[in-house]
Amino acid sequence: MRSLLAGRRPRARACLPAWGVLLTLSAVAGATVVTGRPQPYCDIENSYGASMAVLGGRHLVVGSAGEFCDFVEALDPGTGDPVWSLYDLDDTNFGSLVATIGRDVLVARLGESAPEVLRVEPATAVVRAMYEAPAPVSSIAALVAVNQRVALLDIGSAPGAGAIHMFDARTGRCCERFRIRSPSAGSVPPSRASAGAS
Repeated sequence: MRSLLAGRRPRARACLPAWGVLLTLSAVAGATVVTGRPQPYCDIENSYGASMAVLGGRHLVVGSAGEFCDFVEALDPGTGDPVWSLYDLDDTNFGSLVATIGRDVLVARLGESAPEVLRVEPATAVVRAMYEAPAPVSSIAALVAVNQRVALLDIGSAPGAGAIHMFDARTGRCCERFRIRSPSAGSVPPSRASAGAS
């Protein structure tokens, strides 16, 4: 398995020289307070902020996956300052999707043979579990953790694609798959299949 690195943000020379603004909205006594702070690498080209999640109710986890930047970082929502960063030295689209589970971060990337999601301990970059999308999945459209399950949404166009894949959060084993039927089939609930069924 390719290793991840924990540390500061990638140097600016490795990324596009673009800036954006992180806006934090907080509802206090019926009023909405907006704070803004410029963020480097925040532009369309590297998809900075296209996927975000909240970790432990304290930090905002932001993914950035593009041609020049593949990293995930946690920000202090009050100041916009980075708290920690994780990045992959390989061009794997690391950070295209992020989610959280307990104290860990879930990060999608392109694996050796298929898209995969890593469960990472942010402080050490230790990969605690891996959830690999089964064939013929070529991309992951959404990622979420539910109780002790990790769900991946596949909406690919390949034959047999189009399903929600449920994994055991601890072991990484694919437990269930719910096929997504075409809208033309009417308002019929997704069909349920055991993992590995065709």
